[in-house]
Parts: sequence; C-alpha cells; structure tokens
Amino acid sequence: MAAITHYLYLCQFSWMLIQSVNFWYVLVMNDEHTERRYLLFFLLSWGLPSLVVILLIVILKGIYHQSMAQIYGLIHGDLCFIPNIYAALFTAALVPLMCLVVVFVVFIHAYQVKPQWKAYDDVFRGRTNAAEIPLILYLFALISMAWLWGGLHMAYRQFWMLVLFVIFNSLKVLVSVSAIMNLVKAARREAP
Repeated sequence: MAAITHYLYLCQFSWMLIQSVNFWYVLVMNDEHTERRYLLFFLLSWGLPSLVVILLIVILKGIYHQSMAQIYGLIHGDLCFIPNIYAALFTAALVPLMCLVVVFVVFIHAYQVKPQWKAYDDVFRGRTNAAEIPLILYLFALISMAWLWGGLHMAYRQFWMLVLFVIFNSLKVLVSVSAIMNLVKAARREAP
C-alpha cells in the first residue's frame, strides 16, 4: 500500500514536470503541435515515478538485503511509508524538489517572454493564456503545499499539520472541480 501511495505521490510531481515541459514548447518555443509528443509525455509522467519506486525497492532489497516491511514499513508505529530517513529524503523529498525546480525555471523563463503568448489561446481553446497560466500555477502551488504539510505531518506527527494537509487537499479538489465545470460551461456555450 505504501509503495502505491509513494508512486501516486511522485506521479503528481512528475505530471507537473511534464506539463511544464509541454508549456515550454507551447509558450516559449511557440510550438502549437505538442499533441505529437503526448505519448512520450504520458510514458514519462507515469514511468519516471515507477522507475524511482522500482529503483528504491531493488537497491534496498538487493544491496542492503531489506525486506518489504523494512523498505515500506511503519513510521512512528502507525503510518505506513518509508521508515529509512535517507531513502525517504532521496525518493520522497529530493525527487519532487527537482521537479519543482524545473517547473519554476520554465515558468520564470515563460514569464520573461510573456508578451508573445499572453493574448493567444494555446493552453485552453477560447480562453487566453494570460488567464489560464496563473490558474495552473495556483494548482501546482496547492499540490505542493498539500504534500508539504502531509510530509511534515508524517515526520513530526502534529495534528495541526494534518489539518493543513486536509485543507490544502480540499482546496485542490475545489479548484480542479471548478476548472472542469468552467470548461464544461464554455463548451456548452460554444455548441450550436
């Protein structure tokens, strides 16, 4: 169960990384035909996290002869995740931080060339990029903040950190549902 949770946790940051690479092509490189790279994007965004989880299991089982209960075991006696602090820091903290650094670099560079893309509707048809890009960045920030508080709760077991984790996850759901509903409304308005 912890391996699946770890995989899905890493998938969120991997998707942010791949989406920012897609935005690099669309916003900075003016490539409006990124759909030809969708298969590669899907393979990378689902494959990179599985590679990290598989490498963690293979290295800790093969080299350090640990069992699955030692690789993904109980933290503080009640949470099932990675009890080895070094493995947790490398695979659950460093990998998402590297993804976030790439996201920040891409969007800083994209905002340096904002006049060339802000009036177009490359991201979502019918709405300008200047309106959509900040919403995507807010969603990325909500995902990052939710998992920051989730990780801090696992490390320090403070109830208020768990409350903040739940609040940020709820905000993430609200933002996602409202964005989807806005797209549905826009599609209905355009339909004859």
